[in-house]
Amino acid sequence: MHMSEEVRRAKQAVSRSMFYTIGLNGILAYGIIIVILYTMGSLDDALNSSFPIIEICQGATGSIKAATAMVCGLLVISLSVNLASIA
Repeated sequence: MHMSEEVRRAKQAVSRSMFYTIGLNGILAYGIIIVILYTMGSLDDALNSSFPIIEICQGATGSIKAATAMVCGLLVISLSVNLASIA
């Protein structure tokens, strides 16, 4: 059973929605990269850290609790993406 069976003109609607989703995600990812580059702090600190994403989030927020919340959000998103890929 396909997920697109209940959509009118599924061939056009599904392919169009996939195209727009890829484009929108590319634009949003570019924005996230720009924000991270401007707020990450010292590049040497991030490179010398055992977990650079935690160091970058901590440098951006200035708070260990906020950095922990951000990294937990990233872990939840990563888990969701992996489960969706398996499904």
